[in-house]
Amino acid sequence: MKKIMRSLLALLMAALMLTASLVPAHAASYKTLRYGARGEETELMQTMLNAVMDENIKVDGKFGSDTLALLKQFQKAYGLTVDGVCGSKTWKKLIAAYEDLSPAASTLYLGSGKYDPDVLEEGESYSISGKITSNYKITRVTVSITPRGEDDPVIEKTAKPNSKSYNISKLDKYIKFGSLSAGRYVFSVRAADASGADTLLLETTFRVEGPDIPDSRFASTKSKVVTYSLKKDGNDYITENFRVREFRCFDGSDKILINMRLAALLQDLRDKFGPVTITSGYRTASHNKKVNGASNSQHLYGNAADIYIAGVDLWEVARYCEALGVKGIGLYEPTADSSGWIHVDVRTKKAFWLNSGNNTVSTFG
Repeated sequence: MKKIMRSLLALLMAALMLTASLVPAHAASYKTLRYGARGEETELMQTMLNAVMDENIKVDGKFGSDTLALLKQFQKAYGLTVDGVCGSKTWKKLIAAYEDLSPAASTLYLGSGKYDPDVLEEGESYSISGKITSNYKITRVTVSITPRGEDDPVIEKTAKPNSKSYNISKLDKYIKFGSLSAGRYVFSVRAADASGADTLLLETTFRVEGPDIPDSRFASTKSKVVTYSLKKDGNDYITENFRVREFRCFDGSDKILINMRLAALLQDLRDKFGPVTITSGYRTASHNKKVNGASNSQHLYGNAADIYIAGVDLWEVARYCEALGVKGIGLYEPTADSSGWIHVDVRTKKAFWLNSGNNTVSTFG
């Protein structure tokens, strides 16, 4: 027993040296300490007594009256003979009580399971599983999907198990892989437990492949703005189904600017979903101001159109545009006064929003 106690004391001394430089790591024996004792072991005893009894006597390596009083309090509290002497039995209790104050490190761990989708087709479902365990009660588990290169997840769900194990399959119904549009994503699992540990247990990348549309008009058409006259060119077709007049400004002006890449995009949508109604195409500066358009609106340059496709869900249209590679998409949901519409433009830097240009979104998946 004495040899075991010596080993314990040596380990405690080594640990304390890292935080308080109290005892050299080679100290491997303990002594019976009485009033008047001095030295490193007295200093160690004072440190442990302070911690266990939640007191703050001076740690100076001198066994004085304050140390004596606190040691007696400890002996009384732990059912020992209250003699003010730190012998083998008192050392044993003190070391055990001190060790109890240092909780074991968390063992948060995600075991084997199904959580690496790798490559999915757009609309393809995927189920997750995997058991998280810890030596402490797990207080929180969060699973999320975030577009790669961005900070905000498009899908996220948190559970609070309050148990030492949890299978992420319980969150599977909330993690809709099939709702993601084409792109690259990061799937992550993070958990916290009662020890205070907060650990990223999994972070894996995967991609969702969109429809195979390499022959789309939008993809093969270069950006080029052409100036037309409503009077002279209004009835001319610029694509298979769209006439110049459909892009006109509703203030009655003759001039019409149309980007040929925008026209190609609308023809792609016409081929996919059926007739497309352009509710706002080119705008003059005065008309744009009248309808409260943005001062730098893409409509001013013939690069944008607000559209509506009867009988087709707006989100489906937005997702298809995103899959085509369109950079400017705004989705305006139906209201009591409007059936809603989609804004599309041929800008080169990504800008997606919902209902307001101030409400940006990363994807319409």
